[in-house]
Amino acid sequence: MLKRIRLFYIFLFLFMAWLNTYAQGTTEFEIKLPVLPTENAKYGKFKFIDQRDGSGYMGFVQTGGLNRMSVVLEKNPLHQQLSKVFDVLADKAKEEELLLQLRYCAFSEQTLSAGEYGFFAVRANLYAGKGDSYQAIIGIDTIIKVSAVDVTQKLLRKGGETLIKLIDSGLRSVPKGRIYTYNDVVKIDSIEKIGFAAYKAPALTDGVYRSSLSFLLQLPDGKIDSAKTEDNDVIAYITNEKGKQKKLKATDCYAVVYNGDAYITYVRNFFKLTRQNEDFLLSINLPIGTDPYTGTVVSSTTYGMMGGMAGGLMGAAIGSAVDAASRPRSRGIDIKLDHISGRLMIQY
Repeated sequence: MLKRIRLFYIFLFLFMAWLNTYAQGTTEFEIKLPVLPTENAKYGKFKFIDQRDGSGYMGFVQTGGLNRMSVVLEKNPLHQQLSKVFDVLADKAKEEELLLQLRYCAFSEQTLSAGEYGFFAVRANLYAGKGDSYQAIIGIDTIIKVSAVDVTQKLLRKGGETLIKLIDSGLRSVPKGRIYTYNDVVKIDSIEKIGFAAYKAPALTDGVYRSSLSFLLQLPDGKIDSAKTEDNDVIAYITNEKGKQKKLKATDCYAVVYNGDAYITYVRNFFKLTRQNEDFLLSINLPIGTDPYTGTVVSSTTYGMMGGMAGGLMGAAIGSAVDAASRPRSRGIDIKLDHISGRLMIQY
């Protein structure tokens, strides 16, 4: 028994030395600059507003043969990279100003049996500036899916190309949208939330909500017969179409409100939403490496492989060591209710 324990610690020491040598913790994001300028570009000055919740952190990818999680970081500050893109594309002789407001920008990867899938989510607005007035030009709010055997480089390249195309399109476009002050642009989230009762009402209305829109407008689709709460969870009962009482499943609705508290469905369960300033947040934190669109925690394939090889106590210990070493060293991630899509989004 003593010999086995000694061998275990020797193996663990050697494995941790290997892990510290070869583990990859970060991946740099760099936009490859375009070659040709935009034809008939209408703007020559550039302004950038970065309203992402994080700073320099752009989600995660999976690298190496073991698909270890790797935090995506800006190689150079993104405002510098985008300014260089603008310098290549724009007509610097023009006096008109283009304002790019970046609101969300993150990468994510998943490995399935069919291959690797990458996601690039971006939300941004472009405005034409004149003095303190900014007129909306175009916007983008999308999730781009990329698939490949090894998707990382293709995904990062697609992210850069998407941002270049956005600036290129803005340079060729004439403003036709609403006019804002600079202060309005900075507070665009608050302006958009004004139209939703969920953000204006002093208290939420009890009931069952089948969609994000009904919740945001505070128009319940049904009533709750009875309910009880447990920590961050709720167990609610409703009357079905046959007049019988049944337990409400998280998969049957978007959210419920009971005694003024909202419980939203996420990963097939109810979670309590809490108000923080003018936002709704989940009262839990998820680790970095959680997919921002499904809520799935992406685990290292090393864990299962080494666990199977070593077996028992050694496998569990090595698996935990790999998980700890491969976990991106960064802050925890909150989940916020997105007032535009109604989805719960990881805040990067």
